[in-house]
Amino acid sequence: MARRGGAIHVYDTINHWFGINQMITIGSSYWNDGYNPNVTNQHEVEKDEEAKNTMKNLAENMAFVLKRIVRTN
Repeated sequence: MARRGGAIHVYDTINHWFGINQMITIGSSYWNDGYNPNVTNQHEVEKDEEAKNTMKNLAENMAFVLKRIVRTN
């Protein structure tokens, strides 16, 4: 996960780049990734409840923004 891997600076830099290029970024309640410590079993990540809730929140936020974009065009 980004917070565990020290990638906060990279994430921040990418978001700044999106912002200065007038791109829409959609956030969630936490980092948008899942954690699977067992690389031999790809379904292990399905046990990561925090990741599943974060992705559900992200999907809802994306749907909200996309509906507004479509409505204004």
